[in-house]
Amino acid sequence: MLAKAKFIIFGIAAFFSILSCNDSPSWDGTWHFSECWKALGGNGDCVEYALKINNYGKECSFLENGHLAYIDATCRIQNQNNEVYVIIKSLKSESDLLKPNDTLFSLVRREGKIFTHWIALPPTFDENQKDGIYFQSAE
Repeated sequence: MLAKAKFIIFGIAAFFSILSCNDSPSWDGTWHFSECWKALGGNGDCVEYALKINNYGKECSFLENGHLAYIDATCRIQNQNNEVYVIIKSLKSESDLLKPNDTLFSLVRREGKIFTHWIALPPTFDENQKDGIYFQSAE
């Protein structure tokens, strides 16, 4: 009986130690970034980027939609500490530039902000193509 109690206590302690090791915040949610500009005729155009992560990174979708841009993809997340890499799993739209297993970009939590490192998917504007704060949580 004492051995059984020790086993149960050990199991509970092991469970809580595993939970405490996974203290990095979840990336689940919807993340948005927009690039907008005024066209010559005075009308505005935008390119919208949306990343949806669910189920602790097990489900992921990415959409780029706007002026001369359309990418619709399922993705997978590679999580390394406080940084996630967004990798194409499959494309729902045609692309001459991207293919499955391309890493689009990474997001990293630093100083309470989300920094983006562009890899295979640079934004439209040159000034947005360097690492910086772009994606914001929609929640």
